[in-house]
Amino acid sequence: MLGLRSWNLGPRFPSWLRSQRKIQYLDLSSTGISETIPTWLWMLSTDFMFLNLSNNQFQELCHQNSLRIIDVSNNKFFGAIPRCVKNFTSMTREKNVLLDAQITGNYTDTDYIPSENLANKGNEYDYGAVLSFFTNIDLSNNYFSSNIPDELTSLLELKSLNL
Repeated sequence: MLGLRSWNLGPRFPSWLRSQRKIQYLDLSSTGISETIPTWLWMLSTDFMFLNLSNNQFQELCHQNSLRIIDVSNNKFFGAIPRCVKNFTSMTREKNVLLDAQITGNYTDTDYIPSENLANKGNEYDYGAVLSFFTNIDLSNNYFSSNIPDELTSLLELKSLNL
């Protein structure tokens, strides 16, 4: 778990972040980072569940599959919503066949993510430990200008989509 919200890190990703492993929760919102999202960021952990890159200056998105929650709102993404959203396989039913067992069974500290406030269409929701079972994509306040791609319909476990 690494929360760096509102730290002045930009305009580049900090090089020390590259050596971090086993991160499940990473909050880099409002950090002033404006470079292209590096490929190594997506490979920090196979257990990556939550990534908040909102309120920065990013212009591209892709390469990740284990995320359950991604917030890239308030950036500079433009054009079509990337078709790579189909790569978010943790949001497809096939990848989450054990989800019901996780909710009803015992969960360990590794299933816990601190409380996070998520906004959707002007409504704010506060999630605690249950956040590890929630799936969300927030693409709001960017410059997307095309139809919603069919690939989004393959994300059967997606609970919230904010455009």
